[in-house]
Amino acid sequence: MKAGAHVKEELLGLKKAAHGGEVCRYFQSDFVDFSSNVNPLGPSERAMEAVREALWKCAYYPDPDSRELKGGIGEYMDLEEGNITVGNGSTELIKNFVEAFVRRGEKIAILGPTFSEYEVFGRLYGADVRFHHAPEEGEFRFDDIPVENGTRALFLCNPNNPTGKALERKRLEGLIGEAGEKECFVFLDEAYIEFTRLKSFCQMATECTNLFVLRSLTKFFSLPGMRVGFGVGSREMADYLERLRVPWNVNILAQTAAIESMKDTEYQRRVRSFIEGERAFFYKGLRSLGLETHASEANFYLTDLTKNGITAPELKGDLIKKNILIRDCSTFTGLDDRYMRTSVRTREENLRLFEELKVHLGV
Repeated sequence: MKAGAHVKEELLGLKKAAHGGEVCRYFQSDFVDFSSNVNPLGPSERAMEAVREALWKCAYYPDPDSRELKGGIGEYMDLEEGNITVGNGSTELIKNFVEAFVRRGEKIAILGPTFSEYEVFGRLYGADVRFHHAPEEGEFRFDDIPVENGTRALFLCNPNNPTGKALERKRLEGLIGEAGEKECFVFLDEAYIEFTRLKSFCQMATECTNLFVLRSLTKFFSLPGMRVGFGVGSREMADYLERLRVPWNVNILAQTAAIESMKDTEYQRRVRSFIEGERAFFYKGLRSLGLETHASEANFYLTDLTKNGITAPELKGDLIKKNILIRDCSTFTGLDDRYMRTSVRTREENLRLFEELKVHLGV
């Protein structure tokens, strides 16, 4: 009997999501990764020292409930531990949320183009996935998406990946309220919020029965290899997700790095100052090359290459030869091979990208 005979129907034809950060395929000392939206300054040295000192703990199981990590998150976010669930990266929490709250055949609405895993896990668990696009300007109501009655969950990323755009707080508050009236969950991904001056919705999530906020230690704290994420919701919602969570899902060293990173306020100040300064330089540099680059509130930019006569896959292939990696956005639902995404890096690295783009664009 073939194993495929017992595979879930949703797995047949399910396309694996593509992501940036493919530098692990290369790992050369002079390879520069603009495809991954991670703080280029690297992890907190305080966190790395704590990891070195904790290496002896690798001979033991971590706390299966990550209680110390939840305590650290609680202090960092001013939250009660009962409102927090943790994940082996934020992606695990997307999976857990869909598994816990979305039943086969129920509709989920995704405001796109956006992070692909919302769609992947929605389809994996048999949801009826509907994509919608937010208007650039004007009032934005829940009915404008439009989301039909019976929609189980609305997925939003704020600021959004890959566009870098953010919804106004009043808009989001209205969306969450109207969604609640329609008995619809709002899944709000704040993976990039530390790069902005936006106020988190985590506090609201503790008091709101239909709101779940996702956070990540990957991007701002530069810990993609550690895989740590957390989510915030009502105590009832967090309890459901904790019951679903796999024991020991966050390893000892990852917990240690996350806790110390959140304590290191000087590191956080330095990263924010650096990104705010370099982001303006990076945007100006891309625009000066004749690239149609969209404004962003995050640490990355989406560029439309249509007028430049080259596709993102072509440009990516050319730049890889120069040990530079960009994000081809053709795998985002709603975008095509005309779009690339590049993330803010150090001044020296940014200048290196600009010089290569001049060559390949014939500027």
